[in-house]
Amino acid sequence: MEKVIKISVAYFGFLSLAFGFGLIGPTLPELQRLTDSDTQTISWVVTARSLGQLIGSLLAGFTLERLPVGWVCSLAMLLVAPCTVIIPFLSDIIVMCVVSSVWGIASSFCIVAINLEILHMWSCRGPGPWMQALHSIYNVGMLLSPILAQPFLNNSSDMEQNTTVSNNKSLEYLGEKYNKY
Repeated sequence: MEKVIKISVAYFGFLSLAFGFGLIGPTLPELQRLTDSDTQTISWVVTARSLGQLIGSLLAGFTLERLPVGWVCSLAMLLVAPCTVIIPFLSDIIVMCVVSSVWGIASSFCIVAINLEILHMWSCRGPGPWMQALHSIYNVGMLLSPILAQPFLNNSSDMEQNTTVSNNKSLEYLGEKYNKY
């Protein structure tokens, strides 16, 4: 029974992390609008998160050898949750990058801890199917996160009008270019 509870918590943790990972893509234009920044500047949020994940993975390897895996994962999840909630309310791009990197560090601790816990739990029977199920759940979370984020995104007609105007100007340019011949 203990293994069933542990594996359920691990799968739910991985699913929630996948939701967090998958949110950055579809919400990036909205974050760009909130911070009043250009595409190049807002992309630093993704870079900061990835750098945090790299640092977190390296630190987790050393930390999880010395501390209980369950406690480390729980504390990291308690850090991931407020970071996920606070990011949409930040208007300063530097603060958003710092919070995103903290999110990346904490989420990497969770990922390494959950993988390690499954390897330890199922090492006698072979962890293969359990690890495959874990990563399949992660992929399901990544697939569903843009769908879940859609109702909360700003669907203003300004973006559609800009796209239409841009496309019309491109077509006019192409028409002028090819009508010369």
